[in-house]
Amino acid sequence: MSIAQNIRHYRELQGLTLDNFSSKTGLSIADCIKIEAGQRPLTADEITKVCEVLQITSDELCKEPKPDESNREGESVVINIAELQNLLGMMKD
Repeated sequence: MSIAQNIRHYRELQGLTLDNFSSKTGLSIADCIKIEAGQRPLTADEITKVCEVLQITSDELCKEPKPDESNREGESVVINIAELQNLLGMMKD
């Protein structure tokens, strides 16, 4: 797993929406989406803040999650309506 995938994994594990994560890290929602897609690198300060918000170490951010923490293939992904509306609204811009 890449750092981008780990950020999303641990964000979802914490039950944080993109909006919550954005607010807690100080990053825009658009930046959070780009970061999770691997389209935007993080600065050292951003990595520190992301780890703080996700309650993980930088080592955990860079490594493969434990098997019991990862989504199993075939599991459905749940997104709440507000998060979906935010994403669709951003795509219009």
